[in-house]
Order: sequence, then structure tokens, then C-alpha cells
Amino acid sequence: MKPMAPEAKFFQNSSDTDLWQRYCGFMDLSMDAYMEIRGYMSLEQVKLVAGAPLASKIMGGSQPDSVKMFRSVVPITTYDDYADFIGAGPDGALGNGALGNGALGNGALGNGALGNGALGNGALGNGALGNGALGNGALGNGSSGSGPAGIGESCETPYFWCHSAGRGGNVKWIPYTQRAFDRIAKYGVAVAILSAAEKRGDISPEPGDKVLVKLAPRPYASGTFMAHLMEYFPYHSLPPLDDAESMEFGERTKLAFEQGLSQGIDYIFSVSTVLAKIAEKFSGEEHNFKLSSAILQSKVFRRLAWAWLRGKRGRRQMMPRDLWSLKVLVTLGVDTPALEEKLAAMWGKVPYQVYGTTEMMISGVQGWNKKGMTLPDMAFWEFIPDDPWERLRDDPTFQPATILMDELEVGQQYELVYRHFHDLATPGYLPGVAHPRAVAVQQQRQEHPGTVGLKALTYPAPLKDGAEVQLAHNLF
Repeated sequence: MKPMAPEAKFFQNSSDTDLWQRYCGFMDLSMDAYMEIRGYMSLEQVKLVAGAPLASKIMGGSQPDSVKMFRSVVPITTYDDYADFIGAGPDGALGNGALGNGALGNGALGNGALGNGALGNGALGNGALGNGALGNGALGNGSSGSGPAGIGESCETPYFWCHSAGRGGNVKWIPYTQRAFDRIAKYGVAVAILSAAEKRGDISPEPGDKVLVKLAPRPYASGTFMAHLMEYFPYHSLPPLDDAESMEFGERTKLAFEQGLSQGIDYIFSVSTVLAKIAEKFSGEEHNFKLSSAILQSKVFRRLAWAWLRGKRGRRQMMPRDLWSLKVLVTLGVDTPALEEKLAAMWGKVPYQVYGTTEMMISGVQGWNKKGMTLPDMAFWEFIPDDPWERLRDDPTFQPATILMDELEVGQQYELVYRHFHDLATPGYLPGVAHPRAVAVQQQRQEHPGTVGLKALTYPAPLKDGAEVQLAHNLF
């Protein structure tokens, strides 16, 4: 018998209150607790990776013992600083100790460090970081042990690789360890919960939900994320991912909607511009979807007939919202704010936005109110104000001072800087290695509903000057 997926078992055995705490507890942290966790975890990672050659190169051989020293010692870097180590992707080599051998092996973060002790029944209580989010689960018994599931003796073997779209054919490869994706998968489930919730504690997703995925296939980061998420929380993909990845985009889209007409759709994960284009197929002169005779069965015919009738009653063309009553519309892409009203009108759901990068997959999530973004505990977050950022763009050798989450000012824009946790990006030392989009972020009021205790960030679109610029970020 096939074992139950790691996260699916919690939906079978846990109450809604426990599920919310496990996946969305970070939304309820106070700012003081949030900052305390960030500082603690950053110093723990330094201890674990300080001996790795690449980490020593970046940190100049020092081992910071405070957050202040950590921020002053570790420079702002770019993907070029790591290209020699990971730029060749899975065809290259991470061996020979370049990233450290076994830095996180044999229980370094197993029983104790972040389990039932340090952040358990003490400073941060039994809740957000007790027996749930960082207790017996993500960093508890054995997840960082030796063997394929951890780092340890399998340091040279990432769980998987993915890459960015790249420019001029020059993609940027990023390796992920299983321990990193253990954490990312929980945030994937958090997105499913928060995107469908109408209030705190509202749990709607279920294993087996029908999900239409309109994202780039593996090894692009978005498709890689959805493929591996299924191993943790099984959903019913329309069409099945293994079949979809062998198809051209148009063929895949046609099959997805044919299956959606016959089976229904609960969730849609897509780039916002793709959804807008698909919606145009249902209106005006572009209403030209062709359906195979095989799917014109009674069930599909009834769905189409009712959708057509709803359009006629509204004296308009048929829209996607007439065909499906979605739980959620999850969108990626900087164009989402500009397309939000159009997508909501066509699909019947206000888009839930996720900010993601190849280097971290899930970087920012919205609350249940779909306003602002909260940054989960995937990294130690810092921010560069506008003026220093402009200078850095003109002078790549400039090292700007950064500020922390609790120092942000309402209405100001910042460039996001992050130092990764959870073995993210490469085994043994946890750097993020990347060239993601530059994103201006704006703090909203801390008491805003849906972002309890944390300062929310908004990612305006379009990007500054309508172009992509290089995002600097701090790495180990």
C-alpha cells in the first residue's frame, strides 16, 4: 500500500484549529517574536555552515556571533558569486567539499535545537513555534539527518534542481535539498488554505481537490514546485502533470479545459497574463474554443448550456465564471495588480497573489483578505531603501546599509534582500543564489486585518521603468 503523503495525513487526523496553527501560525506572530525567530535561525545557520569553503569565501573566514555582526560581515552578492559552484546545474558537481560535507547531517537540527526545546514550551509558547510549525515537524526528529532525505552524507545530491527562464538562453540553476522543500511544501499548503479562507481558521482545501495548473513545466521553478508539492499533498491535476509536460502549450490548455468541463475545477494556479488571455476566448470575437466530440457528453453539455444561459441572462458573452464555481484563483506575475479587476470579473474570484522566485519558490503570501503580503520564515529578510538602491544600480561595488522588518516606514519603497534558511538553494550552507526580478515593496499598517502582528508588503506593478533589474541579495 502506498504510504500517505506527509501533509495529507494531518488533514485526516487534525482539527481545523490545529491545521491553521501548523500551516498559517506565522500569520499570528507578534513582530517581536517574528524578529526573535529570524535572528536565532540566522545565527544557527552560520554555525552550521561556517566551515564550508564557499561560506568561508563569502564571510571572509569569520563566524558572526550576533545579528549585527552577521549583517555587517556578509556582503550583498549576486548569482555570479556562486556560478562556479552551481551554474552548470545537475550536469555539474557539488562535491569535493565545496559546500561542506555533512554540515547539517546526523541530527544537527534534529531532537532539540528547534524541536521540543529551544523554541518550544518557552519564550514563544506552545503555539506558533511549539509542537507545530517548528516543533516535532519541520525541523524536529530526523529531518536533517544523514541520508537522502537530509544533507549529511548525501551532501552532494540535491533533492531536485530547477532553473529560471533566463535571458539569451542563460538560465540560472538552483539546487534544492529535501529539507528545504519539506518547509516549502508546508507553505504551499498554507497558500491553498489562505487563498480559500474567508476568515482566520477557515480550512477549505482537501487532498484530491481538482487543480488546473497553467505554469511552465519542469525544470522551471513553478512547474517543479507543483510537481513536488503533489508528493506532500496529493491533488488531482488537470491534466495529469506527467502527461501535460510532454504536450505543447496549446494542446495542454485544450485538454485541461476539456477535463475541467467534465470533472469540474476547484483551484487554478497560473500566471495572470495567461488567465487573462484564456478568458478572452470566452468573449467577443475571440470566443473560439473548439471541443472534441468525445467530451460532448450529457454532463458537459449541461454545464455548457447553463453557462450559455447565464451569459444570455446577463446580456453578455459566456465567461469562465459561468462554467465553474472556483474555490480559488491563485496567480503569479507582476501584472496581477493591473489585471485584478478583469480577472475577478471573468473568473468570479479575486486573484490570490503569491510572490515567488526561482531561488525560494514561495517568498511572499497574502492573508485571507488578499491584501498585502507577509514574508514567511524562509529567510532573514532585509530591505534597501530607494536612494541606496539607486546608487547600487549605478555602482555594483557599493554595499548599501539595510534595514529590518520592524524598521520599515509606511508608504516607503524598498528593495528586498534575503539570506536563506532551511538548506535552501545549495546543500550545506543555505545560500540563495539568484537573479530574481527587482520588486519595490510598500509597508501597510500592522493592524491591517489578515496580516496579524506582521507588517505586510505590497508589490506594485509594473516594475520601475517597465524593466527588470538585478535584485541584489545577501547570502552566506
